[in-house]
Amino acid sequence: MASSQPSGRRSSTLAPLLGALAVAVVAIVLVVTLGNGRDPGSPTGSEGTAVARDKALACPRQYRQTGGDTNGWVPHAPRGVNGDDRLVSDDTPTHAVVCAYLDGAEPNVSKEVSLTGRSKLSGSLSGLVRTLSALPRISSTSDRAGGCASVLTKADSRDYLFGLSYGSATLWVSAPGYRCAGSTNGSFITGTNVAGYASASYAAKKWVARK
Repeated sequence: MASSQPSGRRSSTLAPLLGALAVAVVAIVLVVTLGNGRDPGSPTGSEGTAVARDKALACPRQYRQTGGDTNGWVPHAPRGVNGDDRLVSDDTPTHAVVCAYLDGAEPNVSKEVSLTGRSKLSGSLSGLVRTLSALPRISSTSDRAGGCASVLTKADSRDYLFGLSYGSATLWVSAPGYRCAGSTNGSFITGTNVAGYASASYAAKKWVARK
C-alpha cells in the first residue's frame, strides 16, 4: 500500500507556486493601471466629470460682507462664459447651487461670514435664466430703482450666492441680504436685489420664482 505524501512536503511544494501566482496578479494590476495613465483610486468618465463639476461649484467657506450700499461679493468673475452683457448667460446652466451665509452682522459692518449651508438646485433651471438674465444694468448706485427702508430686519444680514456651471465654465451671482444692495456677477451689476429668489430656492432646493 503506497503511503500518502506528508502534509509538510505538500505545503512546501505549494508555497512557491502560490507566491508566484500572487506576484503575477500584482504585475497584471500594475500594467493595467499604468496603461490607463491614472491613479487606481481616481474617478474616471462621468464620475470624474461630476467630481470636477462639484468642486468648481464648491461654496466659499467665507462670504466677504462689505459695509454700506454695495452690490455684494462673488469669489471670482465669470470664467469661460460671457458675464459682461447680462447678470447670467441666456444659456441654461447644466448645474446650479445656492450658498447661504446666514449669520452675518448688520449690513453696514464689514466682516467675513461663515458658510451656513449649500443647496444643489434640482429640476428645470429655465426660470432662473429667464428671470436673472432679464435684469437691467446700472452704472451707479444712484441708478437703482426704488428706495431703501430705514428700518433693517434680520434678513438684511443673510447673504447668498448663486453658483452656475456651463460644462467647464462657471459664473457666480451675489445675492446680498441687504435690501439696499443690488447684485453682481463680478462684471455686470444690476440694481435689483435677488436675495428673495436665493432664499426661497435655497429652502426648496430648486429654482423658485418668488421674491
